[in-house]
Amino acid sequence: IQLDDRELELPSVAVLIQNTPYTGGGLHMAPGAEIDDGLLDVVVVGPISRLGLMFHFPRAYSGRHLEHPDFALYRSRSVHIESPVRLPKMFDGDILGATPVAADIVPGGVRFIVPAVTGNGS
Repeated sequence: IQLDDRELELPSVAVLIQNTPYTGGGLHMAPGAEIDDGLLDVVVVGPISRLGLMFHFPRAYSGRHLEHPDFALYRSRSVHIESPVRLPKMFDGDILGATPVAADIVPGGVRFIVPAVTGNGS
């Protein structure tokens, strides 16, 4: 896992790259994530046992899963992930290809068109 100028080589069962605190179904996976801070929040789930996962994963609804040593949070403007074997990558719940993965913050990279607000607030 390459994070800006930092490289991590560690076993993991999942890596989540987020720009908001919540993911599918109300999981509070990246509690401190802010959509406008210029950083991606990267949650790495280490080699936790199935029993440990069953016990600690529900704590993700409150953001307390990060208290377990097999969950780690990093922040970075750029995230690049490679693996020795091709692993599926998922975007918003859909499997779309396999590793490697690259995610970068691009300030001003998306423009939104919204309706003008009139005097009556609509």
